[in-house]
Amino acid sequence: MKKSCFFLLFGLCLFAHQALGSTLAENALSDSILDSASQTRLNEKGEPYNGTVRNYLGDGFITIPYVNGIINGTILLEYDDGRTYVIEFKDGVLNGPFKTYYPNGTLSGEVVYKNNKCTSSERQYYESGKLHFERDCTEGEFSGYLREYYESGQLAAKIPVKQGKANGIAYHYDERGRLRAEIEYVDSKRQGVGTVYYPNGAIMAEFTFVDNVENGPVVEYYENGQAYKEYSLVNGTIEGPTKEYYESGNLYATSTFKDGKSQNVQFYYDEQSPIRGYLQVGLAAFVLAFGLTWLFFRLRHKS
Repeated sequence: MKKSCFFLLFGLCLFAHQALGSTLAENALSDSILDSASQTRLNEKGEPYNGTVRNYLGDGFITIPYVNGIINGTILLEYDDGRTYVIEFKDGVLNGPFKTYYPNGTLSGEVVYKNNKCTSSERQYYESGKLHFERDCTEGEFSGYLREYYESGQLAAKIPVKQGKANGIAYHYDERGRLRAEIEYVDSKRQGVGTVYYPNGAIMAEFTFVDNVENGPVVEYYENGQAYKEYSLVNGTIEGPTKEYYESGNLYATSTFKDGKSQNVQFYYDEQSPIRGYLQVGLAAFVLAFGLTWLFFRLRHKS
């Protein structure tokens, strides 16, 4: 029997979520800086501060230049792991490039802002310099699409984005450009029915998300379109009755799950006929019982 493909489809449906989260993490940094940038920094005399402040954040140092109490110039973040962020401010707002670098000094990401709004697409790169992520900027906000690429340059995922959040159906591709999965997002949460495909385009599985969690029926298929397995997930765990089928469509096994564990013995059937399957099991049991009885009396006779 074919093994369950649930873990494969689970990994594929997470593809877009992880990609989006990785890209948005860069912008989350600018949001935290914006919160403090609007506040005027004062010196010990209560006057607007002029100079540079360097503080340790727990995982790296941040250097901030002030002119008359307002951030002006280049903010530098130097993380303990070697990453570096360079962010341009003018009069307390983001103005200019926001760039990130790998520990080896190569560019890992870039986007341009004007008056706290993006004016260019956000891009992130592999250490090789090849494009990894690209997020559209439309009229000062991240709207359009987030695209992820394999290092070869082949498109890996295309995710619709509105106001910085995933909204719509995300598509995932393998390195040969074949569609392998799709899942709908609402405000960056996976919602509704998702589909995973075989390389030939046939449906491998259909599953359901509710508020970013696997909840609902799951159907896995053979490449010929015949259902292979049917079950339900509750908060990501198999719950309730399950059915498995032969590729011919005949029932192979049934079971019941509770908290992800089988609560009863699975009942297996013969591919051609359930009745014949029972007869085969019964015959095997009879032969075993007969053999054990014969052996018992044989040993007893010798003693």
